[in-house]
Amino acid sequence: MTVKHGEIQEVRLKPKAKLPDMAMVLCAGKGMRMRPLTDDRPKALVDVAGEPLLARTLQQCAAAGVHHVVVNAHYKADALHSFLERWTQTPDIKVSDETDTLLDTGGGVRKALPLLGEKRFFVINCDVVWRDGPANSLRHLARHWVGKKMDVLLLLVPMAKAIGIGDRGDFLMQQDGKISWPLERKLSAFAFAGVQMVHPRAFDGITEDAFSMRAIWTKAIEADRAYGCVHEGTWAHVGTPDSIAPAEAMLSGGGG
Repeated sequence: MTVKHGEIQEVRLKPKAKLPDMAMVLCAGKGMRMRPLTDDRPKALVDVAGEPLLARTLQQCAAAGVHHVVVNAHYKADALHSFLERWTQTPDIKVSDETDTLLDTGGGVRKALPLLGEKRFFVINCDVVWRDGPANSLRHLARHWVGKKMDVLLLLVPMAKAIGIGDRGDFLMQQDGKISWPLERKLSAFAFAGVQMVHPRAFDGITEDAFSMRAIWTKAIEADRAYGCVHEGTWAHVGTPDSIAPAEAMLSGGGG
């Protein structure tokens, strides 16, 4: 049975779950839709409510207890390196360099696998911001992870609560959390929140250098190893200059 907005996702949660100690933040995009704010910086360094998007993501990681982060760099990489050189807080950060060739989201993660280790890890888009619900959102995601049956676990936002995106949605989800693609031109109840947990085995058999994470999700969906869980707080995508004000309102408690 497919979960609709307002229904309860029937998943048995772990009362305690070991949190992955590693995350990757995707920062290599060119930020074309965010111009002119990205004329001199990558999208990850665009300010929202007085702080760069990347700083907000790193703070979320630290608050959850994630101690090690990998970021990838391509467009305006020097600006990103300068920011990271000034970063003295938790988490510890390493850079996966893509200045020569942009590898898309999946290729970027795959290149960074030697830095990410052999266990599951978070992958977070740099252009999303959120407020936690009753629990820390990354810990909430970790509580839904069942390694015996999952290769990917996506944080999903009900479309009624999603700020800064269209109205079509990304995924269908069953009550046990299993996700699937909607039929072409059909609406779906959930949008991808730009936050996911991935096991390195999800990349087994992929031979391309540059590819989207959609290829990984499709592979996992076809193997019945792709799941989602619902974000309990508020959330916004920050993809264009016009999306910044609604995101700031959400962060201040005035939206979402």
